[in-house]
Amino acid sequence: MVKIHDRDYFYKYTTSETAIAVLRNKQIHLRSPIYFNDPFDSRITLGFDRVTQDFDKICESEFRRLVLGDDNIKVSSAHLATQIIASLRRNRSSVSPVWLHEQIEELKTKFLGTMDAIEASFINDAEHKVESVVAFCVSETNDNLLMWSHYSDGHKGVVLRFKCMPEQDTILCAAMPVKYQSKYPTICTDEEYLKHYTGQNELPLDELYERMVFTKNVNWSYEKEWRCVGPRLNIDTEFQENQIFKEEIDEIYLGCRISNEDKEQLLNIIENDFAHVVVYEAKAKSHEFGLEFKKMK
Repeated sequence: MVKIHDRDYFYKYTTSETAIAVLRNKQIHLRSPIYFNDPFDSRITLGFDRVTQDFDKICESEFRRLVLGDDNIKVSSAHLATQIIASLRRNRSSVSPVWLHEQIEELKTKFLGTMDAIEASFINDAEHKVESVVAFCVSETNDNLLMWSHYSDGHKGVVLRFKCMPEQDTILCAAMPVKYQSKYPTICTDEEYLKHYTGQNELPLDELYERMVFTKNVNWSYEKEWRCVGPRLNIDTEFQENQIFKEEIDEIYLGCRISNEDKEQLLNIIENDFAHVVVYEAKAKSHEFGLEFKKMK
């Protein structure tokens, strides 16, 4: 697999229990986005960006141009509206102007009348797409205090560093960054949909679900999150197992409040089966809010 980004590694915040299971089983769990902790994550409602003023007039002008214009129009013949427009163009010289304008008005009215239904259809398709995938979430950083608290059991857990290994076709080579913004993403603008409806431009409908899975509120931007997304093989399960190469994990950071029992278990597993892994232990900084990492082996 060719890497689609320029990063060499990512970090995974997790509990000690989960880290022990990952190391023992050489296995990670991808999770369905519908179970993510943020109720807005991957569950937002896409819609048309209906901000164009006088859209009714714009539609009429566009249909008139397509039917009556002299320019060479290249459109997709797969669209029903395109077939009607092509028929009107062919016969425009042999029909009455009044009838022709009536047909243009009917085209416009039908288009405007379908927008709500088409929008709902796009939303439904995107939601089904989201339900059909699983994701593995990682971060660019290993020292975020909030993430240590939220995902690493209040600093009693660990952070695993995963290498990207294109020679082994590992999933992190296909990781994509999460985009943070304050407003929901949209399917397209109303004018872009008009171009799609009339066969002039195709909308990338297969990419719509990515806008849902890879878009979060700006309040989460501190996570610097990336995601690996793949097909969900069983829609009845929350998690999906994925085997890893032990070489994918090359560093482990133990939380500053990790228990002696969990530390001992992790170090024993590392010594026996992950001798290549470099282990660090987190310590609270003395004069500022933050962590520093002391190398243990």
